[in-house]
Order: sequence, then structure tokens, then C-alpha cells
Amino acid sequence: MISALARRRTPAGRGRRRGTRLGSGIGALVLLVPGLFCPTPASAHHRAASRNPLTQPFDNTSIWNTPLGSGARYQPTYLQVEPRVTLDPNYYLSAAADGAYRTYRLHSPDGPSYSAGGVVYGGRCRGTSDYGPILFPQQTVIGDATTSPAFDTPNNATAVVYPDGRTISQIQPAARCAPDLDPHGYRATEQDLYGPGTYGGHFGSGLSSIGGQIGVGEISGTAPIRHALQLEIWARRYLTYDTGQSTPGFRWPADRHDFVAPDRASGYCTLEPCRSAPDPQMEMGALLAIPPATTARSLGLTNPAALKVFHALRNYGGYLVDDTAWDTAQIGIDARAVREIDQSDPAWTADVSRIFAALHVVTNNGPRSIGGGGTPRVAPPAALSSPANPAPRPLPRSGWTATASLGAGAAAALDGRTTTGWRSGAPLAAGQWFQLDLGSPRSFNRLTLDAEAFPYDYPQDYDVLVSDDAATWRAVTHGSGGRTTTITFPTQTTRYLRVQSSGGGIDPAFQTWSIAEIQLSYNPSVVFGSPVPQPPTPPDPVPPGTFYSESFDDGLAQDWALGSGASVQPGRLTIQEFTGPSRSVYTGRTFDAGTGRYVYRATISSTAGDDGNRNQVLFNYADPDNTYLVDVGGGPAGTVRLLKRVGGVETVLAVHSGTYSVAATTTIAVTYSAGGRIDVSAIRDAVTTTLFDNVTDTSLTGGAIGVGVSYSHLTVDSVTVGSQ
Repeated sequence: MISALARRRTPAGRGRRRGTRLGSGIGALVLLVPGLFCPTPASAHHRAASRNPLTQPFDNTSIWNTPLGSGARYQPTYLQVEPRVTLDPNYYLSAAADGAYRTYRLHSPDGPSYSAGGVVYGGRCRGTSDYGPILFPQQTVIGDATTSPAFDTPNNATAVVYPDGRTISQIQPAARCAPDLDPHGYRATEQDLYGPGTYGGHFGSGLSSIGGQIGVGEISGTAPIRHALQLEIWARRYLTYDTGQSTPGFRWPADRHDFVAPDRASGYCTLEPCRSAPDPQMEMGALLAIPPATTARSLGLTNPAALKVFHALRNYGGYLVDDTAWDTAQIGIDARAVREIDQSDPAWTADVSRIFAALHVVTNNGPRSIGGGGTPRVAPPAALSSPANPAPRPLPRSGWTATASLGAGAAAALDGRTTTGWRSGAPLAAGQWFQLDLGSPRSFNRLTLDAEAFPYDYPQDYDVLVSDDAATWRAVTHGSGGRTTTITFPTQTTRYLRVQSSGGGIDPAFQTWSIAEIQLSYNPSVVFGSPVPQPPTPPDPVPPGTFYSESFDDGLAQDWALGSGASVQPGRLTIQEFTGPSRSVYTGRTFDAGTGRYVYRATISSTAGDDGNRNQVLFNYADPDNTYLVDVGGGPAGTVRLLKRVGGVETVLAVHSGTYSVAATTTIAVTYSAGGRIDVSAIRDAVTTTLFDNVTDTSLTGGAIGVGVSYSHLTVDSVTVGSQ
């Protein structure tokens, strides 16, 4: 886990999550087809011709995509029914889904906490340590952690698909509080979407940011989930830490435990039931699964989403990837899929809690027997589609020499054997380095360190430096290591490369530094540009759980259809139309409540001085004749109405009992919830006024958002749409 308020550079842990609330969802839940999940022999399964790695990544031999086998040995655990179930959102970003990339500087997520708009933020968006260039979608927003009024510190494990269509850059805990700003997060190892995808940004285990996550459509669709899941439990209560082992607190495929594990006051196994009778099988990275004899009927499961989780855990299992740090059962999920689960349904919580309590440990899961070996319970997912680009080829290493600041056998990292290598022979510490002399200047943009044969020996925190003369060094990038460490950076043409540790290990008594093999390669499909210039003062973040945000800072209203009298200047959209109505609508996407809700906020003001000058916030907009409107008069005492137009016929749904003025800057917040509930409030100078409470209408269940006037002048500073 990574601390939301961490002050340390090493990505050793993540913050406590008491009171975490994730978006309650805005998508439809589709009932399952009865009998869909009855296991049949693998040969009987129909398999699609190919699989898109943007939908389900990694090859069929991956830990995430290998079914449980007939040879699996199941051991009961002491997992208990938890009082709550939460979802841990991951972000799987690609140009296809998230728009154009630009080059930014990655910064640390460890800044000081700060307040904005009545919310206390954890500081992830205010960290200042420079971790080097990264490619990132221009418009993507990932909210900061919050500590008040809600305590919400999700992992936000993130994978960014690079332009070659196969390399993913992974960071955690990711934060990007407004579009086009530098992102924040600790940089984990990269992975190939067409490879095993074992390692990544879940720093509590070193496992993948996105492998095993519940993907978009996997709950709302009719097909079963065809992969293992990401699972998280409270380590203090359930996970062991045995100093008699060479890898205390974790097991394959994990390559670490959480930083808090050795703490005898608040670390692993310091609460019951583990404290009295530790189970050595219960470690970070363990494969947990529902044994074949356990049925949905025997557990009394009824919730459709929980049934999908049950069958995935019965056919594939789930890997422990992180620590929840409180009494909750947690599942990793694509942030876009959170809305497919109605977390307010008590049956969801009750069913998943019983599923977790029924989990067993697969004791013989290992690199040679993934899932326990034997005949697979179900067929693996379809083979991946062909990649658009080949994997980067390593540079020839003839004429290279290797040296190191300590230890012996540096040349063994170039001998082509993964069972030998350089070993530092000392606890990991800042300043230790390993260096290559390439013999002459070579061009490369990718570094790989293989330490698979040395399970706890990798640089926890490192810098990549290059030099033309081995005397003057320049920093290229910064990352966090693992059993395999890969990082891509702007192309360098130089003779010398140095990898230098910039911090200690998370468990110094056990963690040293080894390199079995070191490789450099050149990937022509990944090109960095000049980093985007940043404002001198970071802007306030958009609200947590944001789906869309526009502040018009660049003087543009991208994907907006502007009406008559509308214009955009940096920082505002203005509508001035005194001859009749005018509306401006965001056409980039539509929003609907589904099984949850969405919250639309428009920050507006009007200089019009009469109640007949009407200023409007539009939601669930289909066209001018089909929309809801919050309609506010001008002047110091405007009347406020909630209207609907259906088929061109306008109906007054409610009238506010008092008057309200938008002469000063005001945020109108509209919450539209499943079942047609509409709540509207106005916020000005930190004072919230309820305009409409629990008005119900189901005429228009979804649509676009917009703003408008009728014989008025309106200034719009920003609009956002989110889950809260």
C-alpha cells in the first residue's frame, strides 16, 4: 500500500482507507443467464478467434489468465465475514479510449495536504520530486486522496499503454488533478501487454496494476469473467511475516511485502485470528480460490454481480495484491467499470463477504504449476490478437564491460545466463551503482534489469544516468524496481550508463541488490516530445470521482456546441443573448445514472439585473425539446424553477420556496440518481443552499449537459460531472 500522505520517496506503502467511498456507479446491471457458469471440460468451451489486450491484457500463460487446475491443493483459511466490501479502482489508459498523449514530467505523490472548496486533500497532486518524462493522455483526470469530509485514499494503480500498443508504463498511487497537468505517482516496472504481465504498480506486492482487474462490461455483460481477480484483505488480521524465511511476508508471484509488515505493533499478523495461530500459507501474493465442492447455492448467493465474482474465483482464483489496512474485503476493478456494480445493494455486500470467508489457499501454486497444475477447470481465454509492432530487440552486447560500486562479478550480468549475476553483497542503500561501458556511443531508450533468480534483490528506488566520458553524468529518469525492471525514456546516444540506487530497501535485513542480466534496447515506436510547460501555481483539483471537467483555461470549449451569442475566453465561457434563448451543450459524451448517480456542477454568474433574464443549467439533454433545466432569474432576488421539456412541452417540476441570486459566482450542483431522483443545491462562499430536494421524474434518464440563457448574460467558469 502507498501512503496518501507519505513523505518518503520509496514507494513502500499506501495509506489507510477508513471511510473509503467509491463512486456508486452509473451503468446498468444485466442479469446472468442461469447455468452460465457450470464448469465443463476445457475442450468443450468455444473460444473466440482472438482477444484484444486493451480489453483483457497478457498472454494465456500469464498468472492472470491461467485457470485453476485439477491438481490444485486447497487449504482452508481463517478469513472471516467482513462488515463491508469495497472496490479498488485501477486506471487502464490508452489513446483509443482516453485521447491524445503528450509528454509530461512525472512527479512524486507525496506533497503536503491542502484545502480547496471545503475538501481537505492528501497532497498527491502537490509532490515535487521529479521522476522524469512520461507519456500521458492530455485530458485524463485522476483525483487526489481526501481526508475530509470523506477519508478516501484509493490505490489508483495505473497503466498507460504507450504508442507501440504493447508497452505499459505503471504508476501508483496515480493522481492528476486537472487536464494537461503533470501526473503524480511512483513509477513501477513496465510490462508488455503480450507477455506474462506479472509485475507492476501494486506496491504492496509488486504485482500488476491491471492484471486481474474486473474490466468494463465484465459485470454488466452476460459472459463469465475469464481471468483471476485482484484481491485485498487486512494484513494485520490475516497475513503472516516469518523472519525465518528468505522472503518473509510474501510468496511467488509477489516480489515484496508491504512496508508495514515487520512492524510488531501494527504490521502483519498483529491482530486475531492470525496473532494466535499464524498460517504460513497466508502471505502477500497467495492465490486464493473457491474449492470445487463449494457452490453458490451452499453460500446462499443471490446478487448477480457477486455470482460473477464467485465463479471467477472458483475457476481462476484471485491473487493478494495489496493490504486494505482496515476491516473490508476489496476487489480490484477498472475505474470505468465501478458503475456496473450497485454497491448500495445489501445483497452485494453480504454475498461477497461470504465469498471471501469461503476462500482457500492454493498451496501448490508456483511458476511451474500456475493454478496448481493438472487439467484446467475451464478453457483459458482466447489467444491475443497479433500486435501491431514487434517487441524491441536488445542491442548486441559485444564489447560491453560492467563495473559496480560494490560486490563482485559485475561481468556476470552480461554472460547471457539468468541463473548467475552480479550481487552487491550488502543491504540496499542510496548511492550504490552498477555501470556499463558500451565501448562506443550507442542509441537506446529502454533498460531492463532481470533479477528473477534473486527474489528479493532489486533496487527499490533508482536513477538512470548517462555520460559521454564516465566523469560528467546527466540524469535521464527515475523508477522503482522489482524482480524484473523495465523502463523507457527519451532516446539517448552515449557510451556510458549507470543505474544508481537512490534509497534503501523496505526490509533492509533481507533486501540487497542483484542483477542477473542487464539489457538495453531501442523502441522506435515510443517517442517523447518536449514536456508540457506547467503553471507556476497548481490549480485547485476537480472534485473527486470526476468523469468530465472543463475550466476553459486554454480558451477552448472542446466538444461543445456553442449557441448564439456564446464565446470562449481563457478561463470562461460567456453567453450574451438578449433577443431570445441560447444554449451551449457539451457533446463529447452523455451521462446517465444507471444503478447509481451522477453529479453535475456548473460554476456560473450573471450580470443581468432582472428576474425576466433567465439563466439555465441543462442536464439529461437530448435536444432543445427534450431536456431538464434549472432555471434561475437575474438580479438580486431571482426565482428558481426546475423544469422539464419533453416533446417540446415545458412542465414546471418544482419552484424554490425562496429567491436566489447568481449575481456573484455560484456553483449549481445537480444530482440525478437512479430511479429519477433529482436534487439541486447552490454553493456560494462555502454556504450551501438546497434549492430542490428529492424531486422525482423519469421522463429523461440520461443525456448531455449544458448551459443556456433566455434574454440574459451568463458567465460559466467551469463544469464538472462526477460520482460525488
